[in-house]
Amino acid sequence: PFEGPKKAFLGSLDGKNHVLSNLCLIDGGLFNEIKDTVKVKNICFKKPMLVLSDQNFSPAGILANSMQGGITEAGVALTATLTNVHVINPVIRGVGYKEIVGTIVGAAALNLDVNACSVVGADIVAPEAQVGGVIGKANTFTNIRACLFTGKAEGNIVGGITSEVSDGEPVYDCRVDADLYGRNTVGGIIGH
Repeated sequence: PFEGPKKAFLGSLDGKNHVLSNLCLIDGGLFNEIKDTVKVKNICFKKPMLVLSDQNFSPAGILANSMQGGITEAGVALTATLTNVHVINPVIRGVGYKEIVGTIVGAAALNLDVNACSVVGADIVAPEAQVGGVIGKANTFTNIRACLFTGKAEGNIVGGITSEVSDGEPVYDCRVDADLYGRNTVGGIIGH
């Protein structure tokens, strides 16, 4: 099992369409946090497994637990982008886990653009968590466009693309073809 780094990733990552296969992640993603003007693109995860314990009190996702842009001291927006990131046949288990899980990113915030990402053939079981098929929860100034989710997701609050948006964050041209089960609320695109 892999336990990702605890510090924020501040660089850029172009996977050049390479595939990472059979990752086994415990209580968090490949990166803990990705932020500022980071660009992550052109990478595929095939058959990853993410196991979340009841002792984890943070958002979680296969690529990153959280991802966000930022704002400079002068008030200039720093936009982070997530483009052409794909996850095939992921398995996520979070029995007892009560936080936020997204297949690609757990929590997205503050000037993040998510474009043309997909999750295909997901098997997510986290009965007490907020579950987003692509992004766990989309916060301030997160834009999600042209994303796809297929498979199965079970949680407390479940959305095919994201479990929740704050401040009416835009979700455009996305598609969900999945079995979604929620104890509290379920939405095809947005759970809450």
